[in-house]
Amino acid sequence: GDSGAASLAALLEGNASLTAVWAGGNGILRTGAEALASALRSNHTLRTLDVRGKEEGEGFGDGGAKALAAALESDNRTLTTLWHGGNGITAAVRTVLDGRVRRNKDMSSKGSGALFFQRKRSAVSSVPI
Repeated sequence: GDSGAASLAALLEGNASLTAVWAGGNGILRTGAEALASALRSNHTLRTLDVRGKEEGEGFGDGGAKALAAALESDNRTLTTLWHGGNGITAAVRTVLDGRVRRNKDMSSKGSGALFFQRKRSAVSSVPI
């Protein structure tokens, strides 16, 4: 949930070696996504982040997605893979968030990135970028 996301955010702010976090299915809501976004502003090593929601339509929604997109807009250029499905993000906001991750991937000289969104609990779709 949000308290776990806040703890994770505190860890990420001071971490210089962690490159992937798999926190999907943990009930992160808007406050937790905002805490993670704040951490992404100062973390420049994380390349992969999984924050998929538990159920389609629940989760951090557009507010949390906008916070993540804002962090990626100017402060973070290293996150190249983001799993964010099942968080109730509208198509317009998802397009902005995915565009920021794509830009990071395009600017990165280290490997390829991908965007993943989950439409149903049982199926995961991937979009190569």
